[in-house]
Amino acid sequence: MEPTEKPVSRFITAQEVARDSHISMGQAYKVVRKINDTLTAQGYIIPRHGQTLRRMYFKMTGGE
Repeated sequence: MEPTEKPVSRFITAQEVARDSHISMGQAYKVVRKINDTLTAQGYIIPRHGQTLRRMYFKMTGGE
């Protein structure tokens, strides 16, 4: 029997952003807020505070 992997969420948390970018939590929240502001201007509804869409984070930061 193969071990099951936890599915990756569509959202990335500020804690994950801080860890990925090697920045403080305060700066990570600013990054998340900036991405969410951009998404809101494009008509997206972001239902969670301190989280943003994972694909947009990587697209806007040039990651993955």
